[in-house]
Amino acid sequence: MRYANLVTSDLQQMDIDKILLSQFPDSQHPYVAKGIACSWESCQKWDLCYLSEKIKSALKFRLAKKESTEVQWETSCPSISATLGEFNDWINGVDDKNNPFSMYPKEIWWAYADYIYMTKSTDFKGLIKDLSFQELFPCLNNNTISPTFWLGSSKAHTICHRDTYGFNLVVQIKGSKRWILFAPSDNPYMYETRLPLEESTVFSKVNFTLPNYKEHPNVLKTTPYPITLYPGDILFVPRNWWHFVESSSQYDFTCSVNLWIDQPSLDNKVRFRECLTQLVGFSLISSCNHSNYKFLLHPSEQETYEREFWSENLLGFLRLLSHQNPHDPCSSMGGKVDCEKNAKQTKFSNISWTPLVSEDFNKLFTISEESSYNTRDMLSFEQVISAFMKPDVIELVAKYLENDVTNEDLITNYLSVIQMQSCLPNSTDLLKLRCRYRTGQYNLNNLTSDSTIGDLLQTIASLISVAQSRISLYYGYPPKKLDCSILNVRKHLWEIPLRSGDMITVDVIDGKSINVSSSTIKPQSDEHVIPINNKQLESRIVRLSAPSDNSCLFTSVLFCVNNYDNHLKIGTEVITNIAAVSQLRELISGIVLSDPIKYSEAFLGMSNEQYSLQIRQSDKWGGGIEVSILSQLYEVEICIVDIESCRIDRFGEDQNYAKRILLIYDGIHYDPLAQECPSRDCLVTVFSSNDDTILLEAQQLASNARAEWAFTDLSSFTLLCRQCDAPLVGQAAAQKHAQLTGHTQFKEIIH
Repeated sequence: MRYANLVTSDLQQMDIDKILLSQFPDSQHPYVAKGIACSWESCQKWDLCYLSEKIKSALKFRLAKKESTEVQWETSCPSISATLGEFNDWINGVDDKNNPFSMYPKEIWWAYADYIYMTKSTDFKGLIKDLSFQELFPCLNNNTISPTFWLGSSKAHTICHRDTYGFNLVVQIKGSKRWILFAPSDNPYMYETRLPLEESTVFSKVNFTLPNYKEHPNVLKTTPYPITLYPGDILFVPRNWWHFVESSSQYDFTCSVNLWIDQPSLDNKVRFRECLTQLVGFSLISSCNHSNYKFLLHPSEQETYEREFWSENLLGFLRLLSHQNPHDPCSSMGGKVDCEKNAKQTKFSNISWTPLVSEDFNKLFTISEESSYNTRDMLSFEQVISAFMKPDVIELVAKYLENDVTNEDLITNYLSVIQMQSCLPNSTDLLKLRCRYRTGQYNLNNLTSDSTIGDLLQTIASLISVAQSRISLYYGYPPKKLDCSILNVRKHLWEIPLRSGDMITVDVIDGKSINVSSSTIKPQSDEHVIPINNKQLESRIVRLSAPSDNSCLFTSVLFCVNNYDNHLKIGTEVITNIAAVSQLRELISGIVLSDPIKYSEAFLGMSNEQYSLQIRQSDKWGGGIEVSILSQLYEVEICIVDIESCRIDRFGEDQNYAKRILLIYDGIHYDPLAQECPSRDCLVTVFSSNDDTILLEAQQLASNARAEWAFTDLSSFTLLCRQCDAPLVGQAAAQKHAQLTGHTQFKEIIH
């Protein structure tokens, strides 16, 4: 979700958009600089042989037919994974049945690999040096830009659309492409739609490869601005300009690179609307149990929709974005910096920009007169959801919320209604619940959303062979007791609410109740020694050191999850990313504030509003509540290894996440745990949740630390600060001392 990347740049970074826009006489109009990048290494060297040598990993190619009377939506098109070598063989007619392209004759089909962020792939990172953006635009730095790579075969095209975020600089590297642009003033004639849903992208329903004026008559009222780009050309595309782009048939393949430039003073406002669009779309699809959602959602949106907590996440982002007041970044620094003046003084005199000129629609397109099948009398689900997601409808909702942004109760109630409506189930939906008892874990597959608490009790009682009257049930995290009284047994499960995937913990009222406060792993006794093979000997788990700055929990989690690909070297220092930590605090605050029922005063120990304000403060420590939310956000099990008890609390265990990270806790301070792999000179911080060996190693590490009294006993203790030798008594004194001095290394004094 790109709107999660809230603006945290400094003044210099935020001025980039103003500096670049100042180069154009009219920054709301598209311009082209012909041949300005011809000398770039990319334009000289990037043929398919060179790219195939540099890019070894397979790419995702979307395929579609060269001739079609209908729009070929990405969600309906086939896609394959193939290397550039296989793509090269395909366009050159090499007959290879093992080639993934072999089923798609190049005379009939085209292929496109697009939206590849070059900084996110090791193969592509090495190619960024061939792009000389900084030579033409001194305000851009190759170390900070994030270009995207596009490669397609003859006649490949993108569906006509407009981008709601920032503006765009496009560099044609190889081959040629025809761009046809339309101004935002043509919006009423473009037949815009948000289906299939893709963040920041508004599509046109018009098939611009063969426009049908009988189906879309208003398209003839538009004013197109065409331009054909050749290697070395750079195109400036302003925000919200429609564009249809097609690779030329004169070349076997085309390649281009584009650079999206954020506009901090505008983008947060747009992100708020994009978030609303997602919430509306997901809610309607979810409540109607629409089985074809993959045709309605772009693949990137499918990933978000398939997460269990999408509604909580989106509501949290809405809350956070509603507090981001749009402002000019110049004034945010508190000084009288004239950004516009500074920008205009940074003219790039070596670039000659030419404005695009409009042409008559009929001269550019072959018009289809084929009659279309009118479905207006057959109102479909797609038409209903599309109407709710129309940009003008979302704009009304956004303005309603923004006008009342100071009325906290109004917004909370409004968002709560949306969340409630998004959770309304179909009474026939099967609930796939899990039940945990001392004898094992069970799957409950015979309940629906319309089943009652009584049905749930009866099902569990028959599974564990215990009378219903002796059973206590707990759900959620932290576990909350389910009211199973006689007055409540007829309550429906959707009213609780329980959802598929939820874990029910069972306790029996017989004096042998289990601990439901957290999932734990007990320390192993010496008689249960697991032999270690030679392969395991080459790596070991180590405790890294997070800064003692009151944000050790957030810093440790970020350090672990950001190293998902094991790119960090042994010896890497754990450093606090102030901007990222601040963003996490804001996100947690928004999530808690958006759900005052779940995060009540009884649960938080303070009012919902007070907690939401406090957690944003940089000196507020994180704990179990924050760990639980972070586990949900990152969809990873977070294991907290407690030095004092050698217990491991597993947050997110009941969600069956595929991966886990480990932190060690000494009573006050959190540090990340990592596995050192000398043979690869790397740190591993993200582990498989099926690998319990790493948990045993972590327990041994905690046991060793406990033997050295490297922990804080929170119940009854006398402490000595290791950093200043100050004597302290009790948890409150230790926490106050840590907050005042930043010291977090203590030892217990044994009397």
